[in-house]
Amino acid sequence: MFKFKYFIRYNIPDSIWQSLSSLVSSFRVAQYKQKYKSYGALNPDITFYVIRMRPPAWGFFAGVTSVLQGIMYAEEHKLIPVVDMENYWVAELSSTKKINGTYNAWCYFFEQISDFSLEEVYKSKNVILSEGSRILGNNHWFTDRKLLYLREINHLKTISEIINKHIKLNKITLDNFNKIKDELNWIPSQTLGVFIRGTAYRSNSGVNDMPPSLERIIVNIKNKLIEKKLNNLYISTEDYEIYSTLCKELKDFNIVPNIRYEKISSVEVWQKSGKSTPDGGVLLGYDRTLNYLVDILLMTECESCITTLSNASVFLLSKRFHSLKKSKLVTNTGVFDL
Repeated sequence: MFKFKYFIRYNIPDSIWQSLSSLVSSFRVAQYKQKYKSYGALNPDITFYVIRMRPPAWGFFAGVTSVLQGIMYAEEHKLIPVVDMENYWVAELSSTKKINGTYNAWCYFFEQISDFSLEEVYKSKNVILSEGSRILGNNHWFTDRKLLYLREINHLKTISEIINKHIKLNKITLDNFNKIKDELNWIPSQTLGVFIRGTAYRSNSGVNDMPPSLERIIVNIKNKLIEKKLNNLYISTEDYEIYSTLCKELKDFNIVPNIRYEKISSVEVWQKSGKSTPDGGVLLGYDRTLNYLVDILLMTECESCITTLSNASVFLLSKRFHSLKKSKLVTNTGVFDL
């Protein structure tokens, strides 16, 4: 059904879609409230917690953060968590053809977070379907859309423990990660990683704190390279204009080429390379999302790291915290050592 829905979504005029969607909006809100279900007689002694997101579920690392919230909820209530990105469409990833042997977009990249398959869960006696968004409620620190919790060591520690326990790369992702490291002659012990959230966030604080100026970031980069006596610099951003600017400003340092811009030669080429939806979303697809994930994984290994606020930073800083690697969070309101 969801595949048919999204086929229709992108093959009819936007005005017609908007009219239709307004008629079902109240139904969708109710549909994605937390629900208790019984699908069969299996596993009567345990209760499963199905982590789902309300379509279109934009943002890969926003989805990862939602899964982390779901795991936290499941642990607090002694439930068995599983991720379902198969029956609940993820617009920038989901496919009508299997990817890496599955329709579950979570499992394109990661192992399922418990030992139970969706097939078994949906034959089981006790199942809870999660909220479609803000699983922990509007007032929980982990649902703060401004991500201010990233400044707090105790919150990073909590997220780090969840990631280390539950989030495992699948073999295909891990093999790809190792392959790219070999191709880059990757030496993380001599590398400063820099992650900058770009695009709309450069001029819109609707979700995150207004981003810091590039001038502030460049000053912090130069100071850290000199302080740590690091030879290499790896810059990660989804905004080629930012990437190009930093490469020019920091040309006196050894910049490791970013894996996402191998075939991009100018801002114009970058702008034309993105595939977008009628409502302005970016369709990354599997290959680009894999590169995005590997990009962040490289950053988790760097000797030192500078990052701005984003959902990717939640994953990045928490992974680095677990491995006891120091990081610096640069925001519009201050610089935080983590």
